[in-house]
Amino acid sequence: MTIDRVAGLVVAAGGSRRLGQPKQLLPYRGRTLLDHTLDTARACGFDQLLCAVGDELPGVRFVGVEVVQNPSRDDGCSSSIVVALNAVDPRSDVLVLLLGDQPGVRVETVAALLAGRGGARFAVC
Repeated sequence: MTIDRVAGLVVAAGGSRRLGQPKQLLPYRGRTLLDHTLDTARACGFDQLLCAVGDELPGVRFVGVEVVQNPSRDDGCSSSIVVALNAVDPRSDVLVLLLGDQPGVRVETVAALLAGRGGARFAVC
């Protein structure tokens, strides 16, 4: 199966109630966890890149990213996926999900995941 179009979705809407602040905004190597994750997602060369957020995320660089607001973020990660699915380009063949607080995922990992996914239309890092 040839992949024509791949959409990437970074899920970053969690409120991190136990932590008391949005985890994706924690500093990591001079920037936020989310900034690093978005850099990786950009480097993956997705045909479309979306980021589901629940609140304003000050200081985060959303260059080249379609921001999708999740008004139901307290309903969990799946609510962000549902909201974002409505914004995914219908021509997309595959959707790759990345979590906004996991900056350690590498471009090579995403490429290997896509290569080994078989016919699945979703790939989750």
